[in-house]
Amino acid sequence: MKQTNLEIIRQACIKANPEIMELKFGCILEYPDDSPIIFVSPENEEDHMTGLYTKNNTITKIEDLVDYKIVGRPIRLSDIIFTLYKNKKAQYFGGMLDNNSIYFANRISWDLLHDDLNLQSEPTKKFIANLLKKKK
Repeated sequence: MKQTNLEIIRQACIKANPEIMELKFGCILEYPDDSPIIFVSPENEEDHMTGLYTKNNTITKIEDLVDYKIVGRPIRLSDIIFTLYKNKKAQYFGGMLDNNSIYFANRISWDLLHDDLNLQSEPTKKFIANLLKKKK
């Protein structure tokens, strides 16, 4: 099965920065009965329960869940820049800022008002995915 641009980018970012998959604040989990859920409190803190904010606006203890899958936190611009740097492709990040967007070397832009990979344009996702698929 062919990977989507989002899958290619996400996997490259996780490889460069495994912290994306750690169970901590902002981490998204999939749970069969109530997907998705977001991890909202630190694990094993005495003053806080290990909580999850569910789609029906309730807090649940993670200890009460079984069979959940860690999806990780959303991919942000900083993850893209870090991954390009780790893959020795930082030269493709032009860094020009204009009209609430930051541009890569070929005028492909990242919308800074929506700093989440899922909310970026298809041309942006395609450019980044192709860049990360190329050999060094």
